[in-house]
Amino acid sequence: MKLIPVRGNTYALEDWQLIPLYRLGENRCILLDTGDRSQRQAIEEALDTNGLTPAGILGTHVHTDHSPNHRYFQEKYRIPVVLPAGEAGLCLTRLNLKAYFFMLPIGQIQAEEDVRDMVLTADRVIMPGEESVSLCGASFGVLHTPGHSPDHICVRTPDNVLYLGDAVLTGSDLTRAKLPYFFSHKDAMESMDRL
Repeated sequence: MKLIPVRGNTYALEDWQLIPLYRLGENRCILLDTGDRSQRQAIEEALDTNGLTPAGILGTHVHTDHSPNHRYFQEKYRIPVVLPAGEAGLCLTRLNLKAYFFMLPIGQIQAEEDVRDMVLTADRVIMPGEESVSLCGASFGVLHTPGHSPDHICVRTPDNVLYLGDAVLTGSDLTRAKLPYFFSHKDAMESMDRL
C-alpha cells in the first residue's frame, strides 16, 4: 500500500479501496475505517514503512470491508475506537451482528473471520445529532448519512476533507454490483441528496 497525501494532514492508504487517515504530528495517526481483514498486514506494513502508529480509529459504519480490523488495532495498540451509536450497538455482540446479517446462520457468524472479528466494544459513541467528535486532540466533523447502513456517518477531517465511507459508491464498486447495497434505499437517497 502506498501512502498518498490528500490535503494537509489527511492521507489515504491506496489499495483496492482507499483507507483514509489523519496524521497527528510525525509518527501517530487516526485511521478512518480499517479496511477488510485481508488488508490488515498491508495496512500495518504501510504504517510502519511511513513511521506511523495508530492512535485511534474513527469508523463510518460496520461492514466487512470497513471494520473487521477495528478490534485488532484496538487491542494491539490499546487505542480508542469511536463509532456512531447505532453501528456500535450492531457490533457489540455476535447476536447483534446476526440481527444485521440476518441471512447468515449464527454458526457462520461465529466461524467466518471477517464477521467474527467485527465484534467489539466502542470506546466512544457518536449520538444522533452530534455534529463533531474529538479524538486524540483532533476535532472531526460528523455528517449523519444513514442508508448504506443504519447509522452510517461521513467524517470531515480538520483539513476540511470529507470522507464519505460508502454513502456514495463510485468506480469499481458500481461495476461489481448490479445495484449497490443499501440497508435502506430511501434513507440512502435522502443522504445523497444532502451530500
